This record gives sequence, structure tokens and C-alpha cells, in this order.
Amino acid sequence: MKNNQINGSYREKSRHYRWMLPVIVFIMGLFSIGLMFFAENIGQQRRLNHLYSEIIHEIQLEISIAHLIIEEHIEGNVARELPEGLLRVNNASAMIQTLLAGGVTSYGLRTKPLEDAGLREEVKDLGVLVDSYREGALKGLEAQSSGIDLKLNAVYSEFLIKANGIDDKIEALANSNDVNTNRLFSGMIASWIAILSVAIAGLLFREHQKMKFEKAIVHAKTEWEHTFDVIPDLIAVIDKDHRITRVNKAMADKMGRKPREILGQKCHAVFHTSEMPVASCPHAKMMLDGKEHTLELYEKTLDAFYLVSVSPLYDDDGALQGCVHVSRDISEQKRTAEVLKVKESAIESSINPMGIGDLDGNITYVNQALVTLWGYSKEELLGKPATILGRSAEEVSEVLHAIRSSGLWTGERIARKKDGSLFPVELSAHLVIDNDGKPICIMASFTNITKRKKAEEELQAYKEQLEVLVSKRTEELASAVDNLHAEALKHQQTAKALQSSEQKFRELSQEFNTLLNVIPDRLVLMSPDLKVLWVNRVALAPLLKDEVDITDHYCYTLWHGQKIPCNDCPVVKSFSTGEPGVAEISTPDGRLWSSRAYPIKDIQGKVKSVMEVSTDITEKVLMQAQRMRANHLASIGELAAGVAHEINNPINGIINYAQILRNRTQEGSRERDVSERIIKEGERVAFIVKSLLSFARERKEEKVPVPVSAVLLDTLSLTEVHLKKNAIGLTILLPEGLPKIRAHPQQLQQVFLNIINNARYALNEKYPQADPDKVLIIRGEEKIADGQRYVCLVFEDHGTGIPKDVIEKAMNPFFTTKAVNIGTGLGLSISHGIISDHGGKIEIESREGLYTRVRVLLPAYEG
Repeated sequence: MKNNQINGSYREKSRHYRWMLPVIVFIMGLFSIGLMFFAENIGQQRRLNHLYSEIIHEIQLEISIAHLIIEEHIEGNVARELPEGLLRVNNASAMIQTLLAGGVTSYGLRTKPLEDAGLREEVKDLGVLVDSYREGALKGLEAQSSGIDLKLNAVYSEFLIKANGIDDKIEALANSNDVNTNRLFSGMIASWIAILSVAIAGLLFREHQKMKFEKAIVHAKTEWEHTFDVIPDLIAVIDKDHRITRVNKAMADKMGRKPREILGQKCHAVFHTSEMPVASCPHAKMMLDGKEHTLELYEKTLDAFYLVSVSPLYDDDGALQGCVHVSRDISEQKRTAEVLKVKESAIESSINPMGIGDLDGNITYVNQALVTLWGYSKEELLGKPATILGRSAEEVSEVLHAIRSSGLWTGERIARKKDGSLFPVELSAHLVIDNDGKPICIMASFTNITKRKKAEEELQAYKEQLEVLVSKRTEELASAVDNLHAEALKHQQTAKALQSSEQKFRELSQEFNTLLNVIPDRLVLMSPDLKVLWVNRVALAPLLKDEVDITDHYCYTLWHGQKIPCNDCPVVKSFSTGEPGVAEISTPDGRLWSSRAYPIKDIQGKVKSVMEVSTDITEKVLMQAQRMRANHLASIGELAAGVAHEINNPINGIINYAQILRNRTQEGSRERDVSERIIKEGERVAFIVKSLLSFARERKEEKVPVPVSAVLLDTLSLTEVHLKKNAIGLTILLPEGLPKIRAHPQQLQQVFLNIINNARYALNEKYPQADPDKVLIIRGEEKIADGQRYVCLVFEDHGTGIPKDVIEKAMNPFFTTKAVNIGTGLGLSISHGIISDHGGKIEIESREGLYTRVRVLLPAYEG
């Protein structure tokens, strides 16, 4: 708009003076004598004004070009060499110093100093601004070379402030009536004719010069506006009332509006669509303290993160008028940083030892798996040469040389732990290349192959043994034709075993070389609201779903079928405390998981997400429980052996003495009846001791044919006292002629004892006192299922029963409906394993509050 006004003024003045020119020529002709008298002074004055305007224009041009060059250098788009920009600033400063030193005499004219024109102070102020601009530019370039983005925003503001100051000073000089002709000619007035002629000529010349300066100013302003609009950051000039007075093209484009639609509006209405400034408004803070402010914020209307800085603007009187508001989009940098954190967390929690070193072979990073395997602390490794990890410096240097030459090395090496012990590793290392194709570091992944090497050695020994055996058998073939079939069969079995061992070896090798997706642990990355962000394949396996299907779903819904988070959830604890969390959690499928949660924090230390690493420990806990039970039985066996030793001798003496008394008494006498009762009860005690020894003794023998009734009666001898104590009736219905079964009697006793104890617990819960219906019924029968004969034992009680939704979980490990410290949830699970090992099965039928029937089916012995 200002350009159009200046151009219009220029055309209007041209038309105005078009009719005055002939009049001035006529008057000049009439008073030629007077003009000749002052010709020399007038000509010299016109040359002075012309040269002065040219010098000012050159200064303005030098500053404009220098500003554009320096700003392009700061933006990283170096269109011209930086020295050229600084040279032009120096040229402008030298021109100003020449004017201040001796007018323009140095340019070939003899004239009076600037004091005669009254412009010394104006030109001096312009020189101060140019020198300040040069210092600001150098300071900005130093800040830019250090790579500090926050200072770059301040540099832009400083350029705008100083550029505005220089433009205002040049415009003021252009409007200062140039060189004050009236003062130069005030002492030379000789006549009213000369005054009129010179005044008219001076007026015309002054208007000509003024229009020339205005055109130069328009040109400089256009170049400055172009520079302002090519800056990619969002820039706005805001006054003290929060109104926008200027925006660059990047800002207008980002808001989806034209600059003229934004000017004059409140900044908070445009940027935040709010009627009042936001609480964190940097402009409001600057208006209070007059200082620069910088902050990082998320702008909802633009859905992006910005780095915002404001710099104060002052008027000529030093009053604060507003600010220069600069915003830089940093969303991509933040997203990149978060992705890098996730990858770093995955590497840190990997079971494979991993490390990073510089190109000289010095260690710069190690994960926890490497620290654990080598026995060092991270502090002991960081900054040390990689030779500390190898058997010898020569071997490590050889590998480093190969990596630098080819960019990759894979193979086996011998490593040395902190304690000096050696162990084999498989190493895979490669150069990491940046976007320019230059190597920046070396990344290495290790696999401990100690077990694999041991397996190879055992396999080699087995091969050598096999070769000796085959050679020996080959020699015997000539004389042992009858053994040919057996030897061939044995050789075939050996070959199969060898093939199986080789297959296991290949599988083991593949397992050690897998990455995150084949880690046996379940890896789940979760957001603060416990939604799934990422999982590995192990976590997907039980769900039978694609990764796209489960993302953004709640973890407790996917793996636990719940509507609320699990009790004692380590992920919830990690989000709330910011520390790693550990817990054992069971899933509906009866598995027990050891879950470890590791928080991932942002630069402010706030937990943004949590990586949960879960290990299935079901089998481990079951084995521990079985070992504890075995140890418990062994302890009972030792106790029973001691008890039997202490009881058997006295009880045998009691039975013998009772037998003597019986022999000495008459038939039907009271003494005969007492002695027979003593003998009967003594034999019963001896039978109980024998059954206890049989149950508790650890046996390694094979399964043997045994009547199921004998195993059941041995079991009842151990629990009959408890049943009577609880007033529980016992009904046994075993038909004669039931087939034998092939079994471990001791293991079957465990199964029967567990089922009887469960029935006793249910009956006591329903009938705390004696009751006619408080009875345990045990029936035996022969059944045919799937074409096979089975011996079926049915244990039935009319106790509390089992809810319908619980029956399916009854044989899951650690599942129990009993109170705390009463049941472990392992009884039926172990019983199910024992019966399955015998080729049988357990079936449960129940109605809550009415009854429970447990059927144990065992294959009949066909021998």
C-alpha cells in the first residue's frame, strides 16, 4: 500500500511541475546576469546534493544486500558467500565515516562540512546503527554455528529490529530536506531576483532528489519484505494490545488465511481461537517484564508442537510497543525422539547382549544383558576399548579392522569375563551409516554359545563312539548273521537320534539369532490408559489376532477378559511411581506369568509409556510344587520309617502276648474275647503303618499290574480316621472281578487321597455337624470307551458342589475356591497330570449346592 502511495505521489508531482518548467526557464533567461554571478556556487551546491543522495542510496543498498546474504546464511541456504555480506556492511560503515570526517571532499568536490547542512548528527546516528547491526549479525552467526535453535529465533528478531531501525533512519534522512540549501545560501542574498531564481531552482532540485530517495526506499522496503516472507518460521509482529500488525507468508499460509485477513485481529483469537490470552502466553509475560521469553507448547488448533520466542519492540522514546513473535514447528523432532526411546528400551530389555562402539573401537553403550554376561558394571565398560571383552587384543583388533574394511563381520570368538574366565560367543557386528553415507559407529550383537558348543562336543563324542560301535559291529557281521537285524535296527535308531540331535542343534542356533519377535518373553508396550501400542509375536500367539486388530485395545481385556485392570498390576505401579514394577499374574487359561514393567520417560521425566516383559513360569512353579511335594513325601517317609521301626517291634510283641493269652483261655470266655480284640487291633495298627510306609516311600520302579481296590483300600487306611472324626459316612461299592490296572500305586494313592480330601472339605462346608446325607460314596465299574476297556472309579459326595463357570477351570494350576492358606490350587492339576501319564482321564460332574461326582478312568490291564 505504501509503495502505491509513493508511486502515485511521484506521478502527481511530475504532472504538477510539467507547466512550471517553461515559466522557470523564462525567468531564468530574464535574470541570467544574476545567475551568472552565483553560477559557480549554484552548480557546486547541485553537485553536492546529487552526490550526497547517491552516497546515501549506496549505503542503503549495501545494507539491504548484506542483510539478505547473512539471513540466507543463517537459514542454511547460502546463496552467496558470507564474506561478501560482511564486506558490504563494512563498505556502508566506511562511507558514513568518510562523510563525518570531511563532507564529500574525498569524492572530488570542494565544499563545506556537514555542519553547514545540519546533518552531522543524523549521519552519525546512522553510523551507530550500522555498526550495531554488524555486531548483531556476527553474534547471530556465532550462535548459529553453535547449533542452538533458541538463539536463532532471537537472531531473527534482532535482524528485524535493526533492519527496521536502519530503514527508518534512511527515510528520515530522505525527508530532512536533503542538504539544507537555505542555510548554505542565507549569507549570499544579493538581490530579490537572485533569491527568486535560486529558490525556484532549489525547489525543483529538492523535489527531484526527494522522489529519487523515495524510490530507493521503496526498493529497499520491497527487498526487506521479500526476506521477511521467505523465512520458513511463523513470524508475527504484535502490538501491546495483542493485535497483529504484521505476519509473514509462512504464518498466513499455516493459518489458511491471507495476511490482510489476519492484520488487526487479536493474536489469541487467531492462534488459539480464544477470547482471552492463554495462561502460558509469552507475549503477556514480555509486556510485564520487557524481557525475551521462550517456551515449548502444543497447539491444538494446528495439532503440532512449537518452539515459541518473543522479543520486545520499542519506539523512538524507548517505550515498549509490542513484540516479534517467532514459532518453529518441532513436532517431527519430538516424534523421532519418542520412537528412538522405544527402540532403545527394546534393546535394553533384550536377552541378547548388545553394545555400540565408536570407530576407534571404544565402548559407548552396553545393554543390561551384556553387563550381566561379562560381569562388569556399565561404568567399568563405557569409554574402555572393546579389547576388554575379548580373549586377546589381537583378535579384537582383527575383527575391528574387518568391520571397518567391509562394513560387516559375523563369526565365533572367545570372550573373557571380568573374572578372567573364557567362554565362546557368536558375534554379529556392522557399521552404522548416516544419511550422507558416512560411518558413525559400530553396533554388535552377541550370543552365548556355551551350551551349543557343549552340545557339539557331546555330539562329536557320540559320533566317534558311533563310528567305533559300527566298526565293531561290522567285524562281527561275518560271524554273527543272526544279530544282523538287531544291529541294523539299533543303527537306525542311532541315526534317528543323531538326526534329532542335529535338528535340535539347528533350532537352538536359530533361537539364539532371533530378535524381538522371537524372544520367548511376551513384550507389550502400553499407554498411560493401559491401551496396547505394540506387541511382539509371542504376545499375539494366544490371541490368534493380527497386530492391527489389538492395537488401541486394553491389555486387561485382551489377555485377561476383564473390564478393569488386574490386581497388583505392575504396569499401573510403574506409571504411578515412575519405577520398574514386578508381579506374578495368572491368566484365564491357567498360566502363571512373571511380569516386569519398565517405564519409558520423556525429556521432562514424565512416564509416557511402559514396556511390560512377561515370562510364563507355570511349568517352573509346577515343578517347584512337585519337588516340594516329593520332599514332603520323603520327609513323611523318613518319619514313617522311624515310626514303623518304633511301633512294629512293640506291636508285634503285643500281638504275640495276646496270642499266648488266647491260647491259654477257653473258647467263649471273656479273656478269649479280649485277647482276640487285642490281636485284631494290633494287626490293624501294623496295617496302617505298612500303608503309611507304602504311600510315603519314593519309588523308581516301573508301572506294575495292580488291583484298583487294593490301592483304594491302602488310601482309605490313611484317611479313615479323618472321615470318622468329621462324622462322614463311607460307602464303598466295588464289584468283584474288576480288571487290574497297570500303574504306580503310590501315585494313584496321591490322586485318590486328593479327591477324598476335596470331598471331605465340601461335606464339612455344607454339614458342619453329623447328618444322614454327610456320606462319601465310592463306586467301581468297568466301562468301554473308544473301543477300549477302562476301570472307572466314581467318587460322589452331596456337599457344596462346584459352580458351572468354575468346573472348566478346576484342573488349572493354582486355581482354587478354598479360603486362603487352605488350598494351593495344585491338587487337581497334579492329579490330572498323573492320570494322563497313566493313559486315563478325570471327569468332573457337579451341580452347585447338590452334589459332585469325580470319575477316574484308567485303562484295564490286558495281560
